[in-house]
Amino acid sequence: LHVAWCYHRLTHAAKDAVMDLCQVVTPSIGLLAALELCPPKASELPPDMTAEEVRRLAGIVDCNVIRIVNRSSIPEFWTSVESGDVSCALYRVCSRFNHSCDPNLGRTFEADGRMSLHTLRCVEANEELTISYLGDAELLQNTERRR
Repeated sequence: LHVAWCYHRLTHAAKDAVMDLCQVVTPSIGLLAALELCPPKASELPPDMTAEEVRRLAGIVDCNVIRIVNRSSIPEFWTSVESGDVSCALYRVCSRFNHSCDPNLGRTFEADGRMSLHTLRCVEANEELTISYLGDAELLQNTERRR
C-alpha cells in the first residue's frame, strides 16, 4: 500500500505517465502477487483510489521498476541481489527501455536517485537502445545461472 500512497501524492501529469507504462497482468512474484495474498481493505486505500487501480499500479511497478543497488554494500563475491542494499524506482523514460543481456546503454545512479544513461559501444542508426534489467554482477554470471 505504500506504493499506492506514493502514487496518490503525484501530480496528475506524473500519474498519467505512470499509468501509461505497460503492466504485468498475471501475478507470479512481486507486488501483484502480494496483493493477491493480502488484498487491501477499502479503508486502507488512498482517497478516490479503488482496489482495481491499486492492482493495476502494482502490475505496472512489477513490470517497470528498476533496481538500484548500493555498490558499497556488495560483498567481494556477489551471490544475489539480496547481498546489497537495494532500492527500486520507476523512471518516466528509462523504465520504457527494453532489456538486453548485451545492452548498448549503461546506467549510473546519483545519490539522490537520478539515473544517467551512457552508451557502452557505438550505436548504429535506427538500432534500438537497450539496458540490462540485471545488475553488472548478474550479467557476469553464465546464462544458466541468470535464469
